[in-house]
Amino acid sequence: MKSKVHIRLFFTIYLTLLFAGCGEDSPVTPVAPVETVGMVSGTITNARTGLPVRGAVVTISGRQWESDAEGKYRFSQVDFSDAVTIAVEALDYADESQTVALNTENLTVDISLTPLTNPGEEIRSFLDKFSALIETADTGRLLEIEDLFTGEYLASDDLVTRFFGLNTGLIPVNRNAVTPVFTALFEEFNLVQFQFRDIEMDVPHPRQASAKLGVDIITEKGARSVRREIVTRCELYFRKGESGWKIFFWQFLDADVHL
Repeated sequence: MKSKVHIRLFFTIYLTLLFAGCGEDSPVTPVAPVETVGMVSGTITNARTGLPVRGAVVTISGRQWESDAEGKYRFSQVDFSDAVTIAVEALDYADESQTVALNTENLTVDISLTPLTNPGEEIRSFLDKFSALIETADTGRLLEIEDLFTGEYLASDDLVTRFFGLNTGLIPVNRNAVTPVFTALFEEFNLVQFQFRDIEMDVPHPRQASAKLGVDIITEKGARSVRREIVTRCELYFRKGESGWKIFFWQFLDADVHL
């Protein structure tokens, strides 16, 4: 009787150890961690032109990112939420914000900003002002004329610009030459006119612009009003500062003289 008990006990212990060993050797399938953060990225653009906005400050949960030259921004490790607010601020644009649900590893949110100004119209007004100031031929307004050029203003050094613009004394080579050039024009001629036409504007940024345009420069002098007209095609670059738009660069693309 005792031998049967011993045998049963032996098999019970053996099976227990056997199954315990099998459990230790069995592979355990790891449980994938549940993602709770994701990435939010996108592009900031000008709602009027569709061009990227550089330097826009994008804010998410107190963190900030400045958009690059392509208007791109990117935030990593953003907590999942049904209400992630993306706020955007940029100079010369209306503030914009969007609230989105983040529940995926990568979320793309593109945002368009509405410009507060119209650079094209502003530059046309600037050119009208330029024409009006020159036509006065008033040496008392030379400081106003000088203020139409940036401190870094330069004229191109190409052959056409030098021959028709600089050598004839019609445009200044740099900011320091503005007052001497227009003083000489007003003293020599009875009439000086700069007429701008056929303006083709390029505005990549609310504070930077260029234009290809026709500029007819008309002068008359003497009792018999001898008239000279230089018909040019120019390219002008503009910068906008605190006091408004100014000319940054001037180049003559072609020119023709009418006497």
